[in-house]
Amino acid sequence: MAFCTLVLVLLINKKPYTSSFAMAAATLCKFHVVLIVPFMLVYIWNKEFAKPALKQIFSWVLIWGTISALGFLPVYL
Repeated sequence: MAFCTLVLVLLINKKPYTSSFAMAAATLCKFHVVLIVPFMLVYIWNKEFAKPALKQIFSWVLIWGTISALGFLPVYL
């Protein structure tokens, strides 16, 4: 849960790319933190206007998903 706290602090401090890396690390440590992802996306959506929010959400999910998928690759194979 320390990574989740770090992710929230980074999102509040307007560092979305760093927070996506931290969320990927949290996901690779404990998978149950994936339940928090929708709440973080809603926070990003409510913080920005529609167009910048969609761009930021897309990049956040892309970075988080890519790193998480690469981290779980040995489990898939």
